[in-house]
Amino acid sequence: MIKNIVFDMGNVLIKYDPAQFIGKFSSDEKHQQMLLEEIFYTDEWEQYDQGTITKDKIIHKARKRLPEALHPSIPIIMDTWFEKMTPISGMEEVVKTLKKNDYSVYLLSNVSQDFYSFREIVPGMTHFDGSFISSDWKCIKPGAKIYQLFFSHFNLEPTECLI
Repeated sequence: MIKNIVFDMGNVLIKYDPAQFIGKFSSDEKHQQMLLEEIFYTDEWEQYDQGTITKDKIIHKARKRLPEALHPSIPIIMDTWFEKMTPISGMEEVVKTLKKNDYSVYLLSNVSQDFYSFREIVPGMTHFDGSFISSDWKCIKPGAKIYQLFFSHFNLEPTECLI
């Protein structure tokens, strides 16, 4: 029987669209695509979510790959990438309703330590029984390790969880 509901964050609880965000750094579509590909769509971004690389390292590596004209934007992007994220309408009510119906609710998300700068915008955050952030545990989804650690940390039976 399902007792626990496990939410992801990006595009489940909050809108995450780096392509929309990146538009404020350049009106040139080619430059926008370059910024996306060399910052957000890299192995380094995955490592950042995993907590195994620093923001400064991403900035350094992106500067090596991007034209000099884009260099001033890189640290700003890294410091503000999450600022335009917004809660998905109705999700706080979903979380509250699940709690009222005696489900335990959890957050399990691939996200860097920047999470702690924006966690207050996550709908229903105050109602979660726990949150499990990839960068805290140095592993990411969909790897088996993160799920094993999640279930163990919260003492949950996997067959009782809807993820």
